[in-house]
Amino acid sequence: MTSPDATFRAETQPDLDGYAPEPRDWPGQLALLLAMVLAVLPLWTSSLLPMMDLPQHLATVRILHSYSDPLYGVDKYHLLDFSSTQYLSWYFSVHWLSYLLPLEAANRLVLSLYAAGLPLAMWKLLRVLGRDPGMAILAAPLVYNTFFFMGFANYITAIPLLVWALAWLVQVLQDQRPKWSQIGGLAAVTLVLFYSHAQAFVLYVGLAGLAVLVASQGLQPRYWWRQSLHLLPSALAMAIWMSRSLILAGAEEWKQGHGGRNVTDTQVRFDPLLDRLTAMPGQFLDGYRGDGDERIALFWLAIVLAVALLGRQDQAWPCNRLHKLPAVWLVALLAVYVLSPISYKWIWPISWRIVPLLGLF
Repeated sequence: MTSPDATFRAETQPDLDGYAPEPRDWPGQLALLLAMVLAVLPLWTSSLLPMMDLPQHLATVRILHSYSDPLYGVDKYHLLDFSSTQYLSWYFSVHWLSYLLPLEAANRLVLSLYAAGLPLAMWKLLRVLGRDPGMAILAAPLVYNTFFFMGFANYITAIPLLVWALAWLVQVLQDQRPKWSQIGGLAAVTLVLFYSHAQAFVLYVGLAGLAVLVASQGLQPRYWWRQSLHLLPSALAMAIWMSRSLILAGAEEWKQGHGGRNVTDTQVRFDPLLDRLTAMPGQFLDGYRGDGDERIALFWLAIVLAVALLGRQDQAWPCNRLHKLPAVWLVALLAVYVLSPISYKWIWPISWRIVPLLGLF
């Protein structure tokens, strides 16, 4: 006799028949490896990295790393408070590596993990979705996007983590009986993602919700909660951060915060819709000298269009219900971009940061 729980599992678990591991593709894997090497190479061949905000982030890591060193004496002027920030993943990665390497070399190594990790994460996501993973090499030119040049080290390193977490989630959804080790591993990845950048984590939550909705074929709340367990540690960390930081502070409390040095207002600001649309190319791939960025973007777009128009679905790559998720995510991200504000308090630019993700999907 079948138990009610077993019947519920049979009715609500996603039917993803047809999914199977992809065939061996050594040329595609070699191309991916070459793309990863070429993406990392510029980080080690320039004397100075062209990243605007990077010096202040490195200064923060120096304070963290040398807090008790009398040679620096930074403990006289600074206090460490890890509960009021969510930039800990990048800070601590560079901090720990600085015990083995000089600070700047440790930073380049962490950025190298980002540069190699972006196409690798896309390869993983394409593979589990039943797409041709060889197309992950198209992510390599997007490593050096506008926000790399802005020096948003925490945000750009969160992007591969976001993609990797989505790939892991898809695997969990494809497994009708996911192991607790899978759930725990995904929980760890999303926790690291939150402590890389809160906005990237919030975007993941939305995209993950769409994936669960597609997999469950409709409203299945009893099914959803099991797929959301991995978010509990990150949700708790986010709640602590929001209560300890000034993200929820009112106008007067915000004005007095940080020693009375907050000069920005608390209002949520939106750009005109036309400005949001015309700003997209500049937030996609901008920062090269002259018209180099436009040439790279046009060349990359031409390749993408050629693949879309001339390519065909190889029957060797199995399809499943989640196969169309990138298109769903693309539409959702475009809607979020259009509806998001440009700034709130010290957080800027909120909407523009979504553009590199639009390019990926």
